[in-house]
Amino acid sequence: MGRLQEALQALAERLTEAGLPATAGVEGLTVPGAILAPERLEYNRLGRFLEATIEVVALAPANSYELDYLEQASASIRAAFGIDQLEFGTFTLPSLSPDPLPCVTGKITIEITGA
Repeated sequence: MGRLQEALQALAERLTEAGLPATAGVEGLTVPGAILAPERLEYNRLGRFLEATIEVVALAPANSYELDYLEQASASIRAAFGIDQLEFGTFTLPSLSPDPLPCVTGKITIEITGA
């Protein structure tokens, strides 16, 4: 497993411990739950580290309880990562649902040394 995948897995575990089941990739993702995916990678060759911007997407089931779930998911994301700015929207993942699912998203930036 590469350093980026290890970092994503550690972040997923941290979010799961905060009360929101999360995966580092689509495999194993269930709804409700969250996915962590790299959005941007920046290599620093001199410092030998990788700066990665990670998108956190918490998916809600499309039912009458989605707003309650998104509020709980937001609290878990804030508790795990200290993110102050979250956005609500929809996310399409054909393997889980043919229709867009309600979601809350946020971004974190991490450094991975030895990259």
